[in-house]
Amino acid sequence: EAEEIEVAGIRIRNGEDKKSSGVVKVLVGKMKAVVETSILEEDSRVLVTPIGNMNGADYYIEKDFEEHEFIIVISEPLDYEVEFDWFIVQSKRVDDTANDDTTNIE
Repeated sequence: EAEEIEVAGIRIRNGEDKKSSGVVKVLVGKMKAVVETSILEEDSRVLVTPIGNMNGADYYIEKDFEEHEFIIVISEPLDYEVEFDWFIVQSKRVDDTANDDTTNIE
């Protein structure tokens, strides 16, 4: 089983402390879940998907590169647990032009 795969500038890792994916829960009545992973870098793309109904609550991601963690924040506490699938991809930008919403991968 490979611990790291890189294809076309996209890197995925899955070592013991270098997880690229997982599941995390926001507990009943809470608004945050913290994911610690040593692979979080400035060029990391963090993809998050709630598993189940959020009853209209929004969510967003805060990244803390110094602590090697990201935080999933929901807009209001819920009266049930919400699980989130998460996935981190490292990508290298080739062209970082202003006002361009597209990213070219090497």
